[in-house]
Amino acid sequence: MKNFEFTYNDIDKIIDSLNYHLSMTHNFETKYFDSYFEFVKYFEKIERIDYHSLVISSYFTYGWMPTILKNFDLEDNVSKPIENFNKVKMDIEIDDAEYMNLVKCINNSIVGVSKLLHFINPSQYPIFDSRIKNYFKSNDLLKSIWKPTYQNKEKDIRQYKLYRDVCLSIINNSRFETIFEESIQKLNLGRELTKMRVLENLFFSFGGNKE
Repeated sequence: MKNFEFTYNDIDKIIDSLNYHLSMTHNFETKYFDSYFEFVKYFEKIERIDYHSLVISSYFTYGWMPTILKNFDLEDNVSKPIENFNKVKMDIEIDDAEYMNLVKCINNSIVGVSKLLHFINPSQYPIFDSRIKNYFKSNDLLKSIWKPTYQNKEKDIRQYKLYRDVCLSIINNSRFETIFEESIQKLNLGRELTKMRVLENLFFSFGGNKE
């Protein structure tokens, strides 16, 4: 079920805040980009995700995390998460139950899942973590994206789906085009980035100062 818990006004406020922060800084988080391009390339070269590639990618994804991958659970039905990740790779939408299969497989964490989803399909799935939540909180934007879910996996999934819907709305908004072009120039990486990657990196960069 899609999450329509935001308005056009919410999107405008988020874009306004991005414009403000972009005008005030030349500093972006870039330390992850060397590995980022390799992770994305890994999935581009794979025609179909299998058990072998899922194990490898799950563990390299957690190289970006402050904790290790302690719970990699494929015992119940190894085919389910593999099938769901392949749907994502093929631009097929997954439902709440399929998200739950992925969360249970990857450390019981929507944060870890969001990173893997992004590496698999960087145009359609944003990364979600505490710094991104902090951006929305510190800029008084969409409480439903940053409010605590108290380790409720169903709420975690709904929150991520809402965040994804918001991101998709932003990158398809004509006002974001200027932000995207300016960000590409400031990043100066000489490598191609999706609008989704640029957007979530802006949230991550500007959300670094926690209260």
